[in-house]
Amino acid sequence: MSATAWFIVTNTENLEFFLNCGLIVDKNGFPKSAYVNDAMCDTPDGYLPCYPQSNLLGALQVAKSEDENLSECLLELDIKQITASAFYRTEELEKGAYHPFNIEGNIDDSQTFSEVLLPAPLPLSCIKNIILKDVGTKKSIAIKYECAYGSNSGKFVTNKAALFKGPKRAEGNLALGAESELTATKSLSEQVPNRKLNYNKAFSYGGALILLYYQTKNGRQSSQTFHDFAANNIDSEKQKNIAPLLEFFGKNDNSSETAQLYSQIIRCISDQTNVDEARYDILQLLKDEHLPAGYARDCAGIANSLTGLVERTLTDDSDTIFEKTIKHYEAKEPGRSKIFILLTMFFVRDHSETMLKYYHNRFTEEDYCLLALFFGAVNGFINVPSAIRGIQDLSTWVSFKMAEYMHEQDKSNVISFPEPSRPLMLYDKCFKSGNTNYYEKRDFYMWFSRHMDVSIDEFVNWTTMVKPRAEPKITAEIIFDSLEKFMSIKTISNASELFNFNPIIDAFKKKS
Repeated sequence: MSATAWFIVTNTENLEFFLNCGLIVDKNGFPKSAYVNDAMCDTPDGYLPCYPQSNLLGALQVAKSEDENLSECLLELDIKQITASAFYRTEELEKGAYHPFNIEGNIDDSQTFSEVLLPAPLPLSCIKNIILKDVGTKKSIAIKYECAYGSNSGKFVTNKAALFKGPKRAEGNLALGAESELTATKSLSEQVPNRKLNYNKAFSYGGALILLYYQTKNGRQSSQTFHDFAANNIDSEKQKNIAPLLEFFGKNDNSSETAQLYSQIIRCISDQTNVDEARYDILQLLKDEHLPAGYARDCAGIANSLTGLVERTLTDDSDTIFEKTIKHYEAKEPGRSKIFILLTMFFVRDHSETMLKYYHNRFTEEDYCLLALFFGAVNGFINVPSAIRGIQDLSTWVSFKMAEYMHEQDKSNVISFPEPSRPLMLYDKCFKSGNTNYYEKRDFYMWFSRHMDVSIDEFVNWTTMVKPRAEPKITAEIIFDSLEKFMSIKTISNASELFNFNPIIDAFKKKS
């Protein structure tokens, strides 16, 4: 096992982007002009350079090369979490030349390396510590981390000024050893090929996944859809209205006209950072001759309605607009309205938070899943409301899923990492189907009824079984239809704020 600590060296400007986007990305994962020079600037595309403690000084200097006022920082890797096909170099190798090797939970200390290249991206769960130079910077980063990841930074964000002083190496510290070994290593060295990564698609995937988790509060159907999406196991027959949208995240060519249209719409919106410009582009797309033929007439019709919304010539309120949209397209074909509900919502509510709080009595649980998937895909993980990002374990787990997704799409480099704790699912853990022991869940159910301001008898059916010469046995069974109905009312129809999972998660852990 490696006794050497390994670090990604950067500055707090880049670190904040890592925290915002949910991944440790290479330089091409940053938006235009957002990347601030650090050790990655001279590294092959698609890789993250990592350094041992004995070789930090040069990378620390580069992290401040654009501006002396920048603050350097270190991300200490948890090597035990990583299995990868990677590259290393020693100081004896010419600059830019690397030697391939495998990491299987450790880096062999029998040969000392000056640098290791890991395939990007890494999830945040592979980081053991975020290390800052001073207490003030540490406090600032700790606050941002806690807001974005819903957990106490504790010792995860720390400061160790000594690591930033760049101690001189002992003589020969980076040598491989015998001359014959050095010669062999040089002969095997190679230029590492650049990797082209589709970060935008990964951020779309993360946005869709995290907003879909939020909708699991609505019921069993949403929870099952979330599980299936996370496992890449959507049944195209059982979930025929959701499957076409999710084809956007696959590697295969879109097979249906609906899937093709979803792909065109998502790409059209994702290419713009300005909502008004995105809406304009959508209106142009809906009139494009290259649209799937089976949707051309309907797209032209919805374009006219959406133009009326933009120009404010349409006098109907939003509820009426959705009512007419659903009635018109469902009359043609069951499920036909789904894609047009999503398009209309993009023109009625331009932010994920306001969309998630929008209630319509014609919207089904499936519709709310589709809305979450669509808005998450077009807005990406980075724009997810902080109230959702801060749900316990959620953002760290989605970070892992985004990294896993990217590496599954690109098989040129093999890297894997263990799955961190999954976020708690209300309808898997808190409210299970079947009978449960009265005393097992009583305290939690009573707390939940008070928290949601609803009678416990509205969602729990109590049964007492009496046997001769035995204590009465009381069981509890969830009335799911009633629970799902009042959750929809409480968390959407009557909600002024986004639903907060954390008090329920805390109460369940304490009282169960």
